[in-house]
Amino acid sequence: MLVIPYDSISREEKFRLVIGDTVLVHEYTRTGQLDSTIVIVRRSIVSGYTASQFGTGTRTVLTAVSQPKRVRLDTLRLVSQKPSRLPIVSSATLATVTTATLGATVRTTTTVVGAGPTVLNTQAVVPFATATVLTPSGVAVIVSETEGNLPLVVTNQLSSVGGSTLNAQVLRSPEYRDLNIDILNRPVVTNTAATVGGATIVEQYTVFPGQGRSFTGGVNTRPIVMWQTAVTRMLGTNFGEYVVMWDGPEFGPVAPFEISRGFGVLQNDFNVSLAGRVVAQRTNTSDSTVAAINTVLGLTGAAALTADSLVSVTLPFRIVDKSNGNRVVTVAMRRSDKAATTVLGNGSDTTRISVPPEHWIPGEPLILLENSSVAVDSGGRAGRDASGNPLTRDTLTVLASRMVLNCSAVAAPSCNPVIGRGGTGHVDWQRGMELHVRYAVPYTSDRDIAFTVTPSMTGTRITKVTRAQIDSVKVVPNPYLLYSNYETNATNEQRIMFTHLPPQGTIRIYTVTGQFTQQITWTPADLKGNGDLYYNLLTREGTLLSSGLYIFSVTASGPSTQKRAQVGRFIIIR
Repeated sequence: MLVIPYDSISREEKFRLVIGDTVLVHEYTRTGQLDSTIVIVRRSIVSGYTASQFGTGTRTVLTAVSQPKRVRLDTLRLVSQKPSRLPIVSSATLATVTTATLGATVRTTTTVVGAGPTVLNTQAVVPFATATVLTPSGVAVIVSETEGNLPLVVTNQLSSVGGSTLNAQVLRSPEYRDLNIDILNRPVVTNTAATVGGATIVEQYTVFPGQGRSFTGGVNTRPIVMWQTAVTRMLGTNFGEYVVMWDGPEFGPVAPFEISRGFGVLQNDFNVSLAGRVVAQRTNTSDSTVAAINTVLGLTGAAALTADSLVSVTLPFRIVDKSNGNRVVTVAMRRSDKAATTVLGNGSDTTRISVPPEHWIPGEPLILLENSSVAVDSGGRAGRDASGNPLTRDTLTVLASRMVLNCSAVAAPSCNPVIGRGGTGHVDWQRGMELHVRYAVPYTSDRDIAFTVTPSMTGTRITKVTRAQIDSVKVVPNPYLLYSNYETNATNEQRIMFTHLPPQGTIRIYTVTGQFTQQITWTPADLKGNGDLYYNLLTREGTLLSSGLYIFSVTASGPSTQKRAQVGRFIIIR
């Protein structure tokens, strides 16, 4: 969800975004005048999952999908006494209108259901005609909490096409709040190909120890093994941010290997290196894991997994669910997915070697499982405790029927940890490094999001520059690696950005040896967005900064001439 407030906003206001399966808008009129509007929001919650599959034929791990089962959660009632009509943004086929006469009052009811013409993912727009939606779009109601849960807009247009509230009805409404709320829904979809569909990937990035989030592009600057989304199927039983936490190099301490030393030495080095690799965990082969895979994916008969179907292998990483308190993700592996051999080298300098059966290597598919919290089904409704809160239970469910960490988008070993002859420049993971992968959370019926819109702090409204404000100043990207996403201006000049700057002040930049290289003085007119200032990487002499570590000092001054300073650093790599 993207909230874009405009400069005309003059006061702080609290809002809620409430999602329902169906929304009924009752308008009560007397003698042609609107008297009141009552909005009824019917909501549901996930109570479990139902297994199904692509197409026809025998169900397998790769053709199975898991569709959420939902039970009634509650019904919300929102009231407006405003004399203006509530904007309803919906296509005609998704909203039905009925009228009823109640004495001197006429009740007009608009029933709005959720759907949408397209499903969005990070690469393209996928038509419904070629995809089945497992988590259909809901209906959103934007509510002002500041005005006692006053409903402002009802919409089922949960996509970024045209903006969810950038609509003529909304703009004409007397209750328009001078902000645009863009609701980009990314539901879980399935398709006829086993490598397509599932939860929608948002991004993945690398975190280096002590450096924070880092650029993920460029094979010479980050590890080669990545989360291969094209051949990974996240079922959509859970969403959010997952972190692969590496305890050591994926091919062990001896890698990279040398083909020139001969087959026998290469095979021995490979075996010794994997045996000496740090073991973060082993894949799980427990009966509960086997049972969960079979239940969630609906595998029965010859397709069902048995205790012998899974294999225990060493892994140099752990996976946690950052969105749910770093909850540990269980990792399993089918015996049939264990590679017996792999090819090292490139072109004419290639050698096929054996892979030890007790160690995982990149490219071998894995199955991910996680405990999910679901509602207790009480006769089609969510069960409640003595205080009226929904009862929940934890159930082990399949997160990904196939997850592939590899050097290319194939579900088979494709990495080449070779140096010298036959090498292609493999960069491995090191202890303490992390791979973060974010999957979109769909806007389903149990979603309820609160947010606050605050007027811009400009001019005389700024009375002081606090320590917290000056401490929040950052440089992005950091490190700067050949190129940044901010180089999209007309001249395509190289540049970075200082973020969260106060309205005015001075930045001084020095080399790590203390040589003064540049000074930048800014005013409010120079800033973009939320205190962002571009820097074109030029020195006082007009030359580009060379590779290296640089120190910057920010001295900010408020309208009362109060001064505060901060010192930071950034790295240039060319």
